[in-house]
Amino acid sequence: MNPLNTPAAFVPLNFVCLLLLISAPFSFAGKCSDLWLWEVVKKNLDDYEVSYDEIEQKAKEIFGEEFTKQFPKEGTEYIQYNEELKKYVATGVGLDTLDDSFFIKQITKTKNGYEVEIAEYLEDYENSMNIEDENQVYDIYIKDLNHNIIATIKSNDGETKSIEVVKENIDKFTTKKIILEKDKNENLYVRQVG
Repeated sequence: MNPLNTPAAFVPLNFVCLLLLISAPFSFAGKCSDLWLWEVVKKNLDDYEVSYDEIEQKAKEIFGEEFTKQFPKEGTEYIQYNEELKKYVATGVGLDTLDDSFFIKQITKTKNGYEVEIAEYLEDYENSMNIEDENQVYDIYIKDLNHNIIATIKSNDGETKSIEVVKENIDKFTTKKIILEKDKNENLYVRQVG
């Protein structure tokens, strides 16, 4: 199902998926901080020990072939070069227990593209730290962007439970409107986020 063809869709997305969905990651990426860009790349790596070329390739997969920003040869705070391995090593993996999540609340087709309203929230997995038995059930906190707990669900509730919680409490979450417009080649790009 393509949410862009579904009015009033309510589809779970993370930020990278949202960028890919709107088919304009490169135009948006140019406005983002280096730390954010390379953190997105790190979170999408298939392995935690990678070559420089693998990092560059993953960035182009995420942000498009037009993406020209180069990964710093010396590495970053979270993707550090390891002399012994002769590879870059993703660090800090698993330490962030907050998962930024987005839902498409509504999509409206406009003359030149789409107006998309998203609801933003956090899934806090802090209770999953130090759990050795993957079958052990723990609490997941659904939070607003101010880190206020809106609801608590169980790890075995399934992904649809968080969707239900967000739908039931939609007025408690921050919403943003994204204006997408088509260029002369019918490609969508982000015109405005607000």
